Amino acid sequence: MKLFIEEYEDAIAAGKNPSGEDFSFQTFSAYEDSKDAGLDRLNFRDIIWDKDISKVVASLKKFGILEFTISNQSSGILETLAGFERNGVILLGLTRTGNRHLDSPAFLMKII
Repeated sequence: MKLFIEEYEDAIAAGKNPSGEDFSFQTFSAYEDSKDAGLDRLNFRDIIWDKDISKVVASLKKFGILEFTISNQSSGILETLAGFERNGVILLGLTRTGNRHLDSPAFLMKII
């Protein structure tokens, strides 16, 4: 399955950011990074601030993305994972981003 979000692709083609109440810049940025790296799954490699997690989850749900990875290795990653858990996302385990251009360890997450 290739990663594709039409609303994001339209915004990229128009050279602007998507907008709306459920827009999450973190999700959009992760989408661009994941597409550029040729990943099949959305991967968050940058920090996701706790205050933004609920909007990230809402954005993922809007686009039907139920599984994603987090490869960020910041010292606060446990707090981030706990924040996702409070927002209905579980940690399935460890995986790799799995691409020849970007193959790093990552947490595999699932929205329940």
